[in-house]
Amino acid sequence: MTENIKVLCEAYSRNPDGSWTAIKISDIQTPDKSIRVNPGILFKKDRTMWGIDVVRLLEEHCTV
Repeated sequence: MTENIKVLCEAYSRNPDGSWTAIKISDIQTPDKSIRVNPGILFKKDRTMWGIDVVRLLEEHCTV
């Protein structure tokens, strides 16, 4: 579930293959912690980082 997680959409760019790249420093805020994300980190589909499916999070919060 990603509804309790906050993310700054402007800090990420969606790639043609469906992955996302962090383009500036930002934080992913969960109920338990804050995760610092640095530019250049690539997030791929069906993979988790820090226990979060970041692509799913971004797709749910940052696409229209």
